[in-house]
Amino acid sequence: MTAYEHVQRLGLTGTDDEIAAQLAVVTSSDIPITLVASWLRERQLWILGPNGSAGTLYDIHEATDNATVKAGLAELYASVFGGQAQSLRTSDPVIAARIAGVLAIIKAAIPDGDAIAAEFYGLAGGLLCPGVTGEQVASERTDSETAAATAAALKAEEDTARAAARDLSQLHYAKGSAAQAAGDTEFMAGKLEGESADDWYSRITSAAQAAADAVTEAPEGP
Repeated sequence: MTAYEHVQRLGLTGTDDEIAAQLAVVTSSDIPITLVASWLRERQLWILGPNGSAGTLYDIHEATDNATVKAGLAELYASVFGGQAQSLRTSDPVIAARIAGVLAIIKAAIPDGDAIAAEFYGLAGGLLCPGVTGEQVASERTDSETAAATAAALKAEEDTARAAARDLSQLHYAKGSAAQAAGDTEFMAGKLEGESADDWYSRITSAAQAAADAVTEAPEGP
């Protein structure tokens, strides 16, 4: 799928740059909490032991006066260690944006924070559209709208052609019916008058042709 197709599927709104920023942190799937807990422990970011918590993120939570940072880390703790979630729904744009806030804390606090953040997203199968930009979203939207307009135009042409073919078929049927009716009438007239077979054939051929011509030349309806 293209980036714009993901935008439509997820229902993202805003400017192209805002949409790209939302899409850039959405993952291919959610992450089971057990994987997140193991990853936090192995990276010594947050360890929950018999004597309480430890790790880089725990230390930041305890030391910061930034309410946003503290709230983000508290939500992470509640989700992973508080039994309040079965998975981190990083495939959901709203949740993904909040998780991205926590990863921004990691990037700022740890020298290899970018690599650790990339590793985290790997737990979810990777990002849907890594590095997506507003320009890309705009370009793919234009391509999608152009393709849709072209498809609509082709369908209209096909519908017109089918209608024309149907009208032509009806015209041919009408001509045939008129010719048949004329032939039947002339046949009965010949029988009644006792004319020869040759004379009758010549007469009904002329009558059938005249009837067919009359149908052809009749004005078409609206």
